[in-house]
Formats: sequence, C-alpha cells, structure tokens
Amino acid sequence: MWYSVDRFEGSLVILMDDEENCITVERTRLPDDIRQGDVLCYADDCYILDAEETAKRREEIRQLEQRLRNK
Repeated sequence: MWYSVDRFEGSLVILMDDEENCITVERTRLPDDIRQGDVLCYADDCYILDAEETAKRREEIRQLEQRLRNK
C-alpha cells in the first residue's frame, strides 16, 4: 500500500493513502530523509521511500498546475 507524507507534527507524521484516509506514524518508523509529498510503500511492517512513484506524482501535479495556469 502507498502513503504520501501529508505533514509533520512534532515527532509524528501524518500519512494519507490513495483513498484520502489519514494515519499517524511515529517519525522514528520512517526513513530519515523523507519530506512532505514523498510517497512511501508499506510492506512487511516497514515504510520505504518510493522515489519513482514520488517523482511520477510530482510530475503529474506539475502538469496539472501548468494546465490550470494556462486557462
């Protein structure tokens, strides 16, 4: 399952799944180098940064913003 990093709240991180459900996870359970908007894969009780999916979604957002600005 994929989660995107929604926001940081002290030692907690709010993650959102693709159905917009939020979960709260201790920062220590996540990779050190994550930032808002990163996509994490959850498997085997572990969260792993998915750089490829993160880049794909960021590009989709960039293209959407571009289309909206050109209207």
